[in-house]
Amino acid sequence: MRGFMKGLWQGRLTRRVEDWIKRHEALRQKEKAIHSSGAAFSGDRRLKLREDVEQIKEAAAISFLLIRQRGRRRALRATFFMLMAFASAAGYWWYTNTQEPVQVHDAWKTIELSKDGKGTARVPIIQLREEIDGDIHAEQGPQNTVRYIADALTRAKEESNLAFVVLYIQNYGGTVYAAGAVHELIMKFRNETKKPVYVYVPGNIYSAAYWIATAGDSITAHPLAEVGNIGVRKTSIYKCRMGKRIGVDDETISTGPEKTSGSEWQCPNPYEQKTEQHIVDTLFDQFLLAVAEGRKIPFAQLKREARLPGSRTSGASFVAGAVEDGKVVRGDAYRLGLIDDVLSYDAFLQKHAEELANNEEVHYRDVKFIVYDQRKVDNTPKEKSPTFHLFDFPFTP
Repeated sequence: MRGFMKGLWQGRLTRRVEDWIKRHEALRQKEKAIHSSGAAFSGDRRLKLREDVEQIKEAAAISFLLIRQRGRRRALRATFFMLMAFASAAGYWWYTNTQEPVQVHDAWKTIELSKDGKGTARVPIIQLREEIDGDIHAEQGPQNTVRYIADALTRAKEESNLAFVVLYIQNYGGTVYAAGAVHELIMKFRNETKKPVYVYVPGNIYSAAYWIATAGDSITAHPLAEVGNIGVRKTSIYKCRMGKRIGVDDETISTGPEKTSGSEWQCPNPYEQKTEQHIVDTLFDQFLLAVAEGRKIPFAQLKREARLPGSRTSGASFVAGAVEDGKVVRGDAYRLGLIDDVLSYDAFLQKHAEELANNEEVHYRDVKFIVYDQRKVDNTPKEKSPTFHLFDFPFTP
């Protein structure tokens, strides 16, 4: 309503100024005609004419001042919005570059060990649920798993009375490069701190996520969890045949026959396909090596199984639990050596808490579990944002 009234007032002011200018021009033309013709005007009429001219000049001066003031207000308003935008950008930069990507939920769960014990053992639970990607130096965000795990492990080292670490993985995989980097970070943490890292799988753990899980001391899964999907794939979409149909030709000048390999507008030849397959096989061998070392399975055996349908390394997944005689027992994932035990989450935490209670070297009163979660910092642009009108200017946050 305020914007409507303001626009209406501005429109009326504009029309009044235009009317004053027209009257002023008409009177000027009439005065010129009178002087050129030499006709005599009566004194009253000449005085009235001069008064009208002076009023029009005064009104034009006032309207000019109002227009200048309105321009100043617009300039101040534009400066205000520029400062707001700068402050918002500075605040967002500070939040995304100074805030730690690890969000801590302290005292999530406490299990009593012994009334005669002293002190409280602390156990970080590092959750891994986002897609595995990123690198250690990239900007933090929901998909930068490497930086998140690095900061989480660094924070775990600083915990007083650190007993062990739980890696809670519910993940469908990601890139091989990020998985390999996270695997190295966990192995380095184990070697430096001499503290065990136990992996728990509540639901699904596929591909690159399982690569990471093999860095733990043991892997325990829920009876309904699916484990496996060990393998590497590379997807390429080619538009060469579509380009020929619509008359688009790709003419690329390169220094060698392999420089244009992977171009979407050029159909791959058999040599390029062989090269890409060699790259995938090489990455797959490194995946198998991590599985062989973590699960104590011969590398040659895993390599042979890769071409057999339904095997551990063919890309198949296996359920952790099974049903026998009306009871839930350990299933295919345990039988194939992909996991170490099948337990519920509470039973898993209770099991390792009891192991800590039976440790003769330390006597803790209780154990406190601290949840580490990945801070949700979304750096991707939003598809749509609501538009508000602030001071008659469209403002989109």
